[in-house]
Amino acid sequence: MFLGYCLYLRGDQAASNPLLKSLAKTTDGWVDLFATAYELQARQAFIRGGLARALEITAQADRLAQERHLPRLGQVAAAWRVEFLALAGRRCEARREAAAGEVFAAAEARGVPDMRWRLRLAATMAIARLSATEGATAGALQLLESAAMEFLDAGLLLPSLRLETLAIAVLKQRGAQEEALSRLQRLLEYVAAEGAIGLLLEQGGSLERLLLLALRRNQELILSGAQRDLISQAIGMMQHGDPGEACGFSARELAVLRELCNGRSNKAIGETLDLSENTVKFHLKRIFRKLGADSRAAAVKVALQKHLVPPGEADTTG
Repeated sequence: MFLGYCLYLRGDQAASNPLLKSLAKTTDGWVDLFATAYELQARQAFIRGGLARALEITAQADRLAQERHLPRLGQVAAAWRVEFLALAGRRCEARREAAAGEVFAAAEARGVPDMRWRLRLAATMAIARLSATEGATAGALQLLESAAMEFLDAGLLLPSLRLETLAIAVLKQRGAQEEALSRLQRLLEYVAAEGAIGLLLEQGGSLERLLLLALRRNQELILSGAQRDLISQAIGMMQHGDPGEACGFSARELAVLRELCNGRSNKAIGETLDLSENTVKFHLKRIFRKLGADSRAAAVKVALQKHLVPPGEADTTG
């Protein structure tokens, strides 16, 4: 399970899915193991197949909870349903589900998280999502930030960061762009160091515009090469799925292509991405071949046509 979760956080869904599915089919295990497997499957199903597919996964978790007499798993599954229904715009259904599954009560818990921390995490994210979709962003932020601090005090870093990532998305929704960018920059330090791109992908399109803005303002924000690479990879996966799978380019190639479209020389690209000029030339040869281009200008043109570079990233003045 832990390997599957780590692969999920690194954005490698193709490798994590078989592990998670095999765990969900086992006949024994702790509630937390089952909950992790079903939650990640449900989130991926929502992104790829929409609400109906995600609800199928939560229904499977419900059946297992009943068969194995695991009431906490059933409660967590109810919280996931609230979140997915809210994301799909079905707020009335989400509220009914939250009331029936006692999700509101779980989200209102205070104090140091105990062994039921997973239920509190799921409920907090669900009610915050629901509140944000209803326009109550101030309440959503207060809920997320208080829970994130208590999780952090309890040494539960990853759950705290999941709540913080959602809080950043809510800040963007509120129009608090500068605060959202500042907090995103701090989050990126951890995500880049740990390769935990899944924290960003979990928010889907709600973070995409903020990530695009961070790229456009990368010099002002002083983003590292690793952080820029991470943002480009996350945007590519949000827009097209895994960029290496969808468009045939690695994350490093997309980063070089982005800098090429910014009008930078090979030397400048190398300095920005911490690469030698020879390595830059090697990547450019592969990029040109994949794009069917015979010059830098032609490569930029094709990259823009294929939407391989986020809007606003290309320097088209020359």
